[in-house]
Amino acid sequence: MKFNELGRSMVEMLGVLAIIGVLSVGALSGYSKAMFKYKLNKQAESISILLNNSLQIVNEIDSGDTVDANGAIYYTSILKKLNMIPDGITYKSNSAVFKDIFNNDVWIYSSKNNNGMGLRFEPSVQGKEICYNVVNAVKPNSNDLYTVFTQKKYTNDDKYTNEGAVYGDKYCNGANLKCLGHISLNDLDALCNICNEQSCALYVQWK
Repeated sequence: MKFNELGRSMVEMLGVLAIIGVLSVGALSGYSKAMFKYKLNKQAESISILLNNSLQIVNEIDSGDTVDANGAIYYTSILKKLNMIPDGITYKSNSAVFKDIFNNDVWIYSSKNNNGMGLRFEPSVQGKEICYNVVNAVKPNSNDLYTVFTQKKYTNDDKYTNEGAVYGDKYCNGANLKCLGHISLNDLDALCNICNEQSCALYVQWK
């Protein structure tokens, strides 16, 4: 007399679990990519708004809230007081820097020669993409900007050296200067490649 077999064998159950595992890995990978793309979009939007807000006020305000050893003035708390910090940028009390959605340092400053926005990235396999994203976010302001350039950290005492630069529409004529307004992929690579390898800083400056 035969009895009907009930349930599943161990081999069948292991097969089902393996399939579920593969699908889960795929789902997590897809989620990570989607989340990174969302953060890139949010960063581009917030950096663009912060830049435009800064262009409005920095040239109109004689003094900021913080002055460093080189005489640079920072406008962090002033932008906070004026309610000009966009979503995606966070402010930490008593600090000269903001944080973007990737937790990169962001600061707005005025120096003897130029005003600007700076961003500092820690070493990251996504650093190059983040750098690309910021450059493309500020590109629509190329008529208002002087230069965009990157620096790499070359010593252990926080000293940086320039890597590459592109210039705003009014400043890129002559001497083979590269223009932000129609930056090529090769120029973008030259500007951002270092940000995948080590700490780098990106500066967006205007006169």
